[in-house]
Amino acid sequence: MPTYMRGRSPIQVPLYKVMDVLKTIDDLGHADEFQRAAKTARVSVRIHPETVNFIKDYLANNNLHAQNAVAREIVGSGGGPDSPPTGCPYHQPKPRS
Repeated sequence: MPTYMRGRSPIQVPLYKVMDVLKTIDDLGHADEFQRAAKTARVSVRIHPETVNFIKDYLANNNLHAQNAVAREIVGSGGGPDSPPTGCPYHQPKPRS
């Protein structure tokens, strides 16, 4: 049985630690299943603008946007009148109640 986090306040986790978890799930052959389960559960993470821009810079500086459509979308997004305020195509605003 897992040891669950208590309370309701979000915690700050370094991006490299998040990557460790996601890489482990992928290494164990569960990336696609995890992605479907997360989508179904409608869970999300908070990502600061500095992190979004770090990811954009990393993808661009390593020319990964030239090799992958998702990377290209991330690097090239933002700034337009219809783009989310974060400049991230994966940003989904909290639904209004």
